[in-house]
Amino acid sequence: MFGFFAYERNYSQCQVLAAPRGFPQDISEEALLFLVPEITQTESFCGYSQSEQPLPDDVGERIALSRSDTYGYSWLSATELTAFDYDQTFTDQNPETPQTISYREFLGKRYFLHLDALKALSVHDEVRVLFCFY
Repeated sequence: MFGFFAYERNYSQCQVLAAPRGFPQDISEEALLFLVPEITQTESFCGYSQSEQPLPDDVGERIALSRSDTYGYSWLSATELTAFDYDQTFTDQNPETPQTISYREFLGKRYFLHLDALKALSVHDEVRVLFCFY
């Protein structure tokens, strides 16, 4: 799934839904704290001038200051996830003998339980799945 979402550990060499795009600038503080808890430990004190520096407004800059071990920050919209043709096939390069497999088989039943929950929401354009890697 990591390879499919963001080309991370894409040993199977499947198609990638979207190149990593960072977290959206309008990410909620609650979501940001959940995904990057180290962000609460960001230093804003400047030792040289003995003053408090304002934290940046840019989400990427805030994450960089937190020195988190996470990486590959990105998101996918519910529309992107539900519009994909999961019945198309690709040649999975991960096994010793490459095999042709559908994305549906590759991702497994549990993935589609979550996708069905996304489909049940009536606001596809407003729903985003945020993720990063450790």
